[in-house]
Amino acid sequence: MAKVIFARSPFIVEINVASQTSTRLVLEIRDASDVLLKSYSFSKNITSTANRATYYNVSNFILEYLTPINPDYTTATENTNLYCKVAIKKYYTISPSAEVQLGSTENYLSVNGFTEYTNGMNAYLNVDAIALTSDLILNTDNTYGYELITQIINYSPFINQFYLASNGTILASSSININALNPNKILSQLGSYVDVLLQKTSGVTYTVKYTDGVSTNSIDITPANTTPINKKIFLQSPSWDSLFPYTIGLYRDSTLLWSRVIDADEECKYTPSICSFISKSGGWENVYFMKAKEESSTMTNTVYNLPQDYNYNYLKGQKKSFNTNGNDFIKCNTGWVDETMNIILKDLLFSETILLDSKPVLIKNKSITYKNTLKDRLINYEMEFEYSFASINNVV
Repeated sequence: MAKVIFARSPFIVEINVASQTSTRLVLEIRDASDVLLKSYSFSKNITSTANRATYYNVSNFILEYLTPINPDYTTATENTNLYCKVAIKKYYTISPSAEVQLGSTENYLSVNGFTEYTNGMNAYLNVDAIALTSDLILNTDNTYGYELITQIINYSPFINQFYLASNGTILASSSININALNPNKILSQLGSYVDVLLQKTSGVTYTVKYTDGVSTNSIDITPANTTPINKKIFLQSPSWDSLFPYTIGLYRDSTLLWSRVIDADEECKYTPSICSFISKSGGWENVYFMKAKEESSTMTNTVYNLPQDYNYNYLKGQKKSFNTNGNDFIKCNTGWVDETMNIILKDLLFSETILLDSKPVLIKNKSITYKNTLKDRLINYEMEFEYSFASINNVV
């Protein structure tokens, strides 16, 4: 089991011992390989004898080492910078005695996510498996649940689907049965996925199942040991015979931990775009924009008057622009989606790391009006993005 904290929200450590005169907190941050990245030591004197408690917010220091940049579609295991290991040691001093450690070292895993106000202070999860998705619901007892989402993905029947089996790379075709491959070695390169953070419990098996009402295809994602690891759940089924819509489920043995309904749109007129972003749970989430796009650009410059010679060349003019640069923008439409996509789009609005077709963007929308089928019937959302780099390279 692992205690998972969300570093975009405050995580306050309190030290409060009767008669203490000062306190110290040691914060150690390690990467997934247990390499020490940074060790901090903070100390405070008590404010008064009537209020001896001291408080330390460690979130900002942890957040510096959670730097996901882009999703990785080439491996079955996620990049290790989606989470880090955190150790907290608390000390107090009762003058003139020596410093004493308070309790034992507290160990956590931290992700680049956030909690909500209604979750209360220092909300965290004590779990062995968690899907780092937009539909996470935190419970007051440090457990979690999920809201069921129906998500539309882009599907092309002509896409090449690759699987890395024990005997090498295989180009899948309708004649290949996915269950004939080694499920522990399957590598899907089908596009969008969500992340699962696992810390294996001994004797437990973790599987991903794709169920369409006719058949179920399973992939074993059980880690080899109890070391924390990020695994992936690809949204497009790695089986040719899966029928849309189907349900993806994450299971601990026979217990369902997370699920999502996946439907498909075979877009033939527009070129779909995939928007990948870090969700409130700290993992990669995806939205497909299937329909029309509108691109635009803005330009800025500074205009100066040029000095003129008596024998001037009129082709040079009297004014010239300098420091010319600009920004590019794009408006995208989701196409018809289920109203449960409101959950993912709200999460997109609050994300600090967003990519559109593998390019970094900033979301321009400052608000979203959520739609429902009862009132709006067919639901489409238009989102506007600004590419988060200048049109002309000016990096020096």
